[in-house]
Amino acid sequence: MHLTKEEQLLATGKIPALFRKFAIPGVIGLLFIGLQPMIDGAVLGNYVGTEALASISIFVPIYTFMTALAVVVGVGCQAIVSMSLGSKDYTRAHSAFRTAFWSLSALALVMGCVFVLAAEPLCRFLGANEVLLPYTVSYVRAFSLFFPFMLLTFLCDYMLKAMGRPYFAMLVLGGTVLLNLLLNILFVGAFGWSTAGSGLATGIAFTSGFAVMAPTLLKKNSLVNLRKGHFSFKLLGKMTYNGSSEGLSELSAGITVLLFNWVMMQTWGEVGVAAFTPINYLLNLGIQMFIGLSDGIVPILSFNYGAGHLNRVKATLFLGFKTNTAIGIILFCIMFFGNEFIISQFFADGGSDVLKITSIGASICAFAFLLNGSNILSSSFFTSLGDARTSVLVSLQRGLLFVVLGIMIYPILWGDNGIWLTVPLAEFFTFVSSMYLLKKRLNKWLVNIHV
Repeated sequence: MHLTKEEQLLATGKIPALFRKFAIPGVIGLLFIGLQPMIDGAVLGNYVGTEALASISIFVPIYTFMTALAVVVGVGCQAIVSMSLGSKDYTRAHSAFRTAFWSLSALALVMGCVFVLAAEPLCRFLGANEVLLPYTVSYVRAFSLFFPFMLLTFLCDYMLKAMGRPYFAMLVLGGTVLLNLLLNILFVGAFGWSTAGSGLATGIAFTSGFAVMAPTLLKKNSLVNLRKGHFSFKLLGKMTYNGSSEGLSELSAGITVLLFNWVMMQTWGEVGVAAFTPINYLLNLGIQMFIGLSDGIVPILSFNYGAGHLNRVKATLFLGFKTNTAIGIILFCIMFFGNEFIISQFFADGGSDVLKITSIGASICAFAFLLNGSNILSSSFFTSLGDARTSVLVSLQRGLLFVVLGIMIYPILWGDNGIWLTVPLAEFFTFVSSMYLLKKRLNKWLVNIHV
């Protein structure tokens, strides 16, 4: 069967050029997604105050829970679509996308309605006290009904990358961020709608992004088409299983924020939650960049694995490690040496207590950037091969197991500031484990391949 232009590129294009084509827009695209909550927090911190900024941190576990659903289905669907295109099974590719689209739509609509109706008890459970509760409830109720459009925007982003159109996806996400910023300034700064205005602004921005992406996936000549194929519970189960590690990574990040919020509230009160918020933004921004690169090259890995081009898989993987390491060093330097300037942009009054706590935490957490890029890439690599079990193991270690243990142990050993060691040490222990698992896999089926 004749290969399309996109398929020909994935099968025979030079790896460095192909890597740049998929990785760069992947990094920038996920960077834009990481900027979304930062925009909300920065605008609220400057126009409303520290309490409004802290209230957004209370919302973060909800946001990560919903994005985890999108990542589970989106990454799993992307891997199936890419491998199906590599093996020329177009019907399976169409069916995977159709299944993912309608599953996410239904689930997000139900969850959005539940969060609107149960916003107050939910926010209390997440750690909001009487000071933060009104801000967080308003934000949740304004944003929750837009969940379907947010999740479908993420899914469309994955599909456009699988189809060989990563730059178009990147431009749409960039426009979404810009629109979110403008609407936040308008609704919060000019209209004075506080957290409700910020939630509304973000929801409208995601809806607009989906409206721009969707027509491309509805065209008759689209490589992956929503109107073709059929819904399949079997494919839904497979993509959920295959994307579970990346989704677990997102979900674990939300659990980490929840645990940090609880500890911060007990240790320093809402000042501690406010201090943790910009640190979490910076960590999340870096992680989104690593995920962007790692997920961005999944189509290259999956397509060539499906086509049997294992030498190209190996070359792409090693180039990914080099790039993530370079990005990690840059992010470490920015967060370690420039954290005071960056953090001060989130606080209009420049509260000295908040800034002091945040500066110490940022300097320690910065070390996580030296290793988490490699851990995230390892997880994505196993996902691209359909090895969800190993991928889940890596994600569980860095995002949950070592984090929970650290939050319980480190403050006892090293005092209140010991909690900041949780994230970098979790990444270190996971790195040791993931490199062992990766070496074991490469020795198994790539030992005799020469690039």
